[in-house]
Amino acid sequence: MDEIKHIFLINAHSVKGKRKEWLKKNIISVCEQHAVDYEMYDTNETDDIGRYAAAEKNQNHQQKILRFYACGGDGTLHQVANAVFGDSNVQVATIPLGTGNDFVKSFTNYEHFMDIGRQIRGKAAQIDVITHGEKIAVNMVNIGFDCMVVAKTQQTKKWPLIKGPAAYLAAVALVLKEMPLSRQQVFLDGERVPQETFLLTAIANGSYCGGGFNAASKAILNDGYLDVLLVDPINRRKFLSLVGMYKKGTLLDSERVGEVLRFQRCRKVEIISEEPSLFCSDGEIFSFQKDVFQIAHKAVSFAVPEGCRFKNQQ
Repeated sequence: MDEIKHIFLINAHSVKGKRKEWLKKNIISVCEQHAVDYEMYDTNETDDIGRYAAAEKNQNHQQKILRFYACGGDGTLHQVANAVFGDSNVQVATIPLGTGNDFVKSFTNYEHFMDIGRQIRGKAAQIDVITHGEKIAVNMVNIGFDCMVVAKTQQTKKWPLIKGPAAYLAAVALVLKEMPLSRQQVFLDGERVPQETFLLTAIANGSYCGGGFNAASKAILNDGYLDVLLVDPINRRKFLSLVGMYKKGTLLDSERVGEVLRFQRCRKVEIISEEPSLFCSDGEIFSFQKDVFQIAHKAVSFAVPEGCRFKNQQ
């Protein structure tokens, strides 16, 4: 068996106080018990996590398997995965301690991601990722309504007494007042979509976004395809009538497919926006006017905790 060095990268913006104390104690206790090579890195700067991971990867002269644990939210996982992408001696893992923690919900028994022992004993599986420019998304890319909600969540998280999923729901309420629309040309595997105005666009590798919305309920993490949802402009009343199905993951099995949304699997999505716009990649916001999103099949080695597997198995 290849020797693995376990490197825990702790985002202090997400992991604070007693929770950080609990995490560090558990890491030390379990790693000592399992007699594994490990280290911890704790920082207040999210970008610093990526830089540290990249430096560790580049200094791996002994060619050990390096398993990087992103201890934080989906944004922390995004930073780590981008920093080490393309190295065959690297595995990516996550301990979900952020606001939404959506990526792990694509696995069975995802509570095991909080069990350090199961993490240490976990095995790596190859998963797909979404490439855009020089970056990758592990979970999902969102444009329009969902992206605006993520942007507003940065504001609502600072409100008194608003924490976790409540911050996202408060942001949804704010965006509902505006119901922003995106005007864009969309090409799926080179074929142009006739429509040009959308309430939201989701380009999915994983199933969940927004702190538990099973938006792309049929997505498979290793099938070599993007699951694309294009939602038509609809009024608030219709939106509210559909949001329950959107959250539960039943929308794609309903008669609404073809009526208010288009669902298609493809390998490449090209989007040309009428004006400068935003998209959200694993909770991180980027500006764009034209971009291409492609599947990179089984391009990342992801450590799956003992007792977990893909919910939608390929």
